[in-house]
Amino acid sequence: TGYLLCAVELPSDKIYAALTKNMDEAELTSDMVMKTVALLAARPQHRTRFELPQLGEEHSVIKLSAQSGTSPALDVVVVVDPVSRGAQKIGPILSVLQHTTNCNIRIFLNCIDKHSDMPLKSFYRYVVEPEVTFTPEGRLGPGPLARFSNMPPAPLLTQNMHVPDNWLVEAVASPYDLDNIRLEEVESVVHSQFELEYLLLEGHCFESTLGNPPRGLQITLGTELEPVQVDTIVMANLGYFQLKANPGAWVLRLRQGRSADIFDITSHEGSDTPENSTDIKALISSFRPHVLKLKVTKKPDKQHMDLLGDDDQAQSGIWNSITSTFSSTKDEPVDPADATINIFSVASGHLYERFLRIMMLSVLKNTKSPVKFWFLKNYLSPTFKDFLPRMAQEYGFEYELVQYKWPRWLHQQTEKQRIIWGYKILFLDVLFPLHIKKIIFVDADQVVRADMKELVDLDLGGAPYGYTPFCDSRTEMDGFRFWKQGYWRNHLQGRRYHISALYVVDLKR
Repeated sequence: TGYLLCAVELPSDKIYAALTKNMDEAELTSDMVMKTVALLAARPQHRTRFELPQLGEEHSVIKLSAQSGTSPALDVVVVVDPVSRGAQKIGPILSVLQHTTNCNIRIFLNCIDKHSDMPLKSFYRYVVEPEVTFTPEGRLGPGPLARFSNMPPAPLLTQNMHVPDNWLVEAVASPYDLDNIRLEEVESVVHSQFELEYLLLEGHCFESTLGNPPRGLQITLGTELEPVQVDTIVMANLGYFQLKANPGAWVLRLRQGRSADIFDITSHEGSDTPENSTDIKALISSFRPHVLKLKVTKKPDKQHMDLLGDDDQAQSGIWNSITSTFSSTKDEPVDPADATINIFSVASGHLYERFLRIMMLSVLKNTKSPVKFWFLKNYLSPTFKDFLPRMAQEYGFEYELVQYKWPRWLHQQTEKQRIIWGYKILFLDVLFPLHIKKIIFVDADQVVRADMKELVDLDLGGAPYGYTPFCDSRTEMDGFRFWKQGYWRNHLQGRRYHISALYVVDLKR
């Protein structure tokens, strides 16, 4: 862990000069000084000053002197474990401080003898630059750069980005497999380019009367000319929602339909809404997080209505049942969206992207229905994203890339594979547009040998998910069935273990 300790001394004569600037010295009484001190003490403290004990400087200390010995200087003291993640992150920060400010820096290397990170398995570079750079022709420079040198050639490395919570960043250029980097197999250097694509507008929504999150409430974000550009559903967890946006002025509304018919937004915090405006306006003008707090109230004549209920079911009775029994439904028009098979999958790395292409072709080969593939954009390589349009044109399918940022309040995972596993299950109700009713998840390394339309038409009996249970007929495979022993055996309590390589999701439920 690294500590950045800054000490700034303000001369007392500056305070005295400020007090005597507009008054005579005779008027400067002890009462005036006391009031001034009280006012200064009441101001909020944005920085905390730490007093360190006297530290020995004979060993394990690095001193960086200020650029100017005659000008006032900041005193920066850093105590850090040299092989920790914090040490790798704080190095560039100290370099920028030394370049932009006049400061004396002392770095104390505080090693630990147990639970050390040696040998290093993770290598960090904190990307920060002291100033904007320009080319000799006067154009804007290439931008911040993270450079890794003297890296071990043998280990298999994975490149990942740690960005602010409200940033959606994607790789836009790299011919290399950033999930499987082995430097001894690379002829020159591995380079990649990332781009900030969206800034998230986040928020929390609760009912004003009960204080509960309005489960299923649909929110849209757009502009005056295009009211609905993105949409989402309020989560049951903390009433959380997130919407993709970019710098500019945005209008947030309840989605037309049941959400707007049942609820009204009665109060909001963190918005930039002018007075007497019926719409909630949010101005994205900074790279910092923008969080809204909404409170909604049911309309007086909708107090007993359920947001997740279905009016069509409530209106159906015995006469409707008799009518549907004796009438033919063959001539009823079918919504093209309902006839489309929606397949969702996730992949990361060139190897699994090759598996993904095989899976896609196996789905198309075994069905005559239109197919639309949905892929998690967060971890797809630039090569695969460039290839998708050509493949879609050749084989006649639709596709769409979806994104979602792991919420800041949810336990943060450090392993990339665990994050990907979480995405394929945890955020299904908010990943897809609200008009999608049913979706089928297929692992990238699966080969489909039947018509997936059977799973689209499968009656889930009111359940939101349909998973496949593992078979146990071949007793010689019991040694590989980890769910029959240890933690999983106690957790399942005799219930069957279901695999997540293929499952159906009723998004409406």
